[in-house]
Amino acid sequence: MTAGETPVPLPVQLVLFDMDGVIADTEPFHLEATRRLLAAEGHDLSEGENRAFLGNTDHDYFTALKDRFGLAHPVEQYVRAKAIEVIGILRGNLAPNPGVCELLLELRMRALPACVASSSVPMLIDAVVDSLGLRSSFAGLYSASEVARGKPAPDLFLHAAARSGVPPEHCLVIEDAPNGIEAARAAGMRVVAVRTETTAGLDLSAADLVLDSLTAFDPEVLHAD
Repeated sequence: MTAGETPVPLPVQLVLFDMDGVIADTEPFHLEATRRLLAAEGHDLSEGENRAFLGNTDHDYFTALKDRFGLAHPVEQYVRAKAIEVIGILRGNLAPNPGVCELLLELRMRALPACVASSSVPMLIDAVVDSLGLRSSFAGLYSASEVARGKPAPDLFLHAAARSGVPPEHCLVIEDAPNGIEAARAAGMRVVAVRTETTAGLDLSAADLVLDSLTAFDPEVLHAD
């Protein structure tokens, strides 16, 4: 575990979880689904190439891929097709990341609300949360499709905070990718970054705190008593 320049300021009144990579290791499913769609048109995308898009909305993702490969169909068709593919892949193959359930239990014990704030589309957020049996652990599920701009813009986090009635400066974001960290910073929120297998090589140093796993999350960071 490494810390940034300062500890996370207090008090925390709302915890916002990114989903893909933070709550569960779904990033490989996203890449597999994308590769299936691209393969149908004779294209491919490597894991390394895919890293540049981590944290982006699928609309932005497929807009870039359409420009790159000259894809035949409208962007929104790929967005929906990918979500359906991912849902099919994750069924029976999904488990919460280490430390997630323990942290959510800690938040409930402290009467601190938690929300999902994800770049994924709503149908995929619903599928992941329900597959993990965690819907009751979250006070709200928010998708970047609800706002004008996805990460690294702050819109999604600000939207989730506003809907929850909590000022941005009292929000703590848990992220795993630079785009999400930048979005949290731009929203005026504190951010804890978690290294994952997919994002381990990316620069997460802009976060207030960087953890190797949520099992290392110290509840005293919350100081919500």
